[in-house]
Amino acid sequence: MSLELGLTSFGQDVIILCCDFIQVMGTHIYLYNIRDLPVHDLLQPFLKLLMDLMLTRQINSEILPNCSGALYILISVYQDMYQQLVRSLLDSQHDPVIAARLARAFTDLTANIALDTNRMQRNKFRDNFDKFIATVRSFLVVK
Repeated sequence: MSLELGLTSFGQDVIILCCDFIQVMGTHIYLYNIRDLPVHDLLQPFLKLLMDLMLTRQINSEILPNCSGALYILISVYQDMYQQLVRSLLDSQHDPVIAARLARAFTDLTANIALDTNRMQRNKFRDNFDKFIATVRSFLVVK
């Protein structure tokens, strides 16, 4: 609840701190493979929330690079949920052209990237993420 409040109700500095926390906690969950413990599920809702906030432009473009690390680790930890969210977003598109462009953008986002905690992979993701946001925000309107 506190993280959600920080991501949605305060300024850029608080959003950056929340994303930093998500990234650190997600990295811990990933590295120690603690899927059987309740802590594993605690960050899961933030994958959808961050995606929604980023795609609907509720997070300022200036701080998106700070948020990409949090999204990367959430995708790494919750890969199945990420695939479900992408499918759901694609299915919600009424225009097949937009759905195809969106599918391509999501494919390019994680193309040739190992979803782990490696810094080089995270940097590649950040570069792909910058392109993804520029592409998707040019044609997508999420309600």
